[in-house]
Amino acid sequence: MYMSVLFPTLFHKLASKHYNHLANSRDDAAFILDRINEDNLVQFYNVYMQETQFTRFLALQQCWENLFPDSPLNGTQVDMLCFMLHEYIRAQALDKRAKKLKRGPV
Repeated sequence: MYMSVLFPTLFHKLASKHYNHLANSRDDAAFILDRINEDNLVQFYNVYMQETQFTRFLALQQCWENLFPDSPLNGTQVDMLCFMLHEYIRAQALDKRAKKLKRGPV
C-alpha cells in the first residue's frame, strides 16, 4: 500500500526521507507507514502532544495497540514512530514560522 501511493502526507514524506536510505530500518518504517493514514495520524499527533517525554513511549504504544491489535510494535518501531512524529510536528512548526515571517508583524 505505502509504496503504491508515494508520500500521501507530509508525515510519510518526512519519514521516508529519514528511514528509506537505511537498509536495516526500511522494513520497520514501511510497517509503520503502511498502517498510518490521515485519520489515525491525528490520533497519534494528539497522543504525542498530550504526553510528556517520560510517558510518550507507552502512550504511543497503547494507541497503536488500540488501533491495530493484530500488528503490535516492537520497541525499535515505537522509537521510530516517536521520531517520525517529532519530525512531522517540527516541519509544521517551521512552516508556520516561515508563513508568519513572510506576513510581517501583526
